[in-house]
Parts: sequence; C-alpha cells; structure tokens
Amino acid sequence: MFVKDKIPKFLERSQVKKLIEDVPENSFSQHRDKLVIKLMVYTGLRVSEALSLKYSDVIMDRRVIRVIGKGNKEREIPVSTECMKVIEELKRISWGANDGCLVVNKSGRKLSSRYLQMIIKKCSERIFGKARAITPHVLRHTFASTLRQNGAPIEMIQRLLGHRSIVTTCIYLHIPGKDEREQLEALTY
Repeated sequence: MFVKDKIPKFLERSQVKKLIEDVPENSFSQHRDKLVIKLMVYTGLRVSEALSLKYSDVIMDRRVIRVIGKGNKEREIPVSTECMKVIEELKRISWGANDGCLVVNKSGRKLSSRYLQMIIKKCSERIFGKARAITPHVLRHTFASTLRQNGAPIEMIQRLLGHRSIVTTCIYLHIPGKDEREQLEALTY
C-alpha cells in the first residue's frame, strides 16, 4: 500500500492541554475561541465542517454529530461526553443565531474560514510563539494521531475523518498504537 512520505504535524497531549487551558475566557470571543479549539481537537472536523455545524446536526440522545464533508458526503461522528459538553456550551452561547450555526460571532453570524484560521493562529502564537503557531488542520492531525496512539484501527480513523481513500489516512501509520508498542516490548530473544 502506498504511504505518503510527509509526516503530519500534530500536537502532543501536553501541548493540547496547554493550548486549551491557556486561552483566557474574559469575553464572549475568548470563550468561543476555547470552545472551538476543543471542538476541533475532539472531532477532527475540517474548518468548513466546523463552521457549517448546526444545532440540527447534533443528535444529543445518540451523542453523534452529522457532518457534511467534501463532495457533499454525509457522515455521522460519535462524540465523547466531554465533546458533548463543548457542543452544549457552544449552543448556549450562540443561541439565537439566525442560521442555527454553532460557531458564530457576537452578532450571531457564522464565522468565515479565514477568521477561524486566525483564531487558531492567534491562540497558538500566545502559547507556543510565532515560529510554532499552528493551523486548524494541525488540530485535525492531532485528533487522528491521538486516536492512532490509543490503538484505533486506521479504517476507523478514515471514517471519522471522512477520507474517501484509505491511502489518505495512511499518513497516520507512522504513529505506533498501544497494541503495537505492547507487542514490540514483548519481543525478547
């Protein structure tokens, strides 16, 4: 199977924790920014998918979100209890938004892709410095890399990310999962 040569840039757990903890919450915008970072790192959504997420896409009783991805392809993503808390808080602070979007500005309007990219860059620069600022796609890679480290099969990661081809998802094969580490440690001669 063909594996892309480029290893994706992703954050370690301690870096994600620092990024989330160090975003202040003194205003609507800062509170929303922290929630958006959490949403992206808990779901692996693309920028366009996160910005298009509406109240009606959240199925609370099943703990899933319905996402329209590339090529207008729909998928359902199961979410953790912690992620549901983030979604509920986004819903609370964006209540009254005209189009039902969860990620909005103070006026209740959907954010632009560029603005979301700027939020991630600004928050990460404050913590990691300008030279190590990250993009929303790094949060997507972080989601997938963490799943892989936890032993998730590559096919599951493919489905959650909405990749059409398994080849696209194979960039995460460089990350050994828990089972692989345990098996390697068991090798004794």
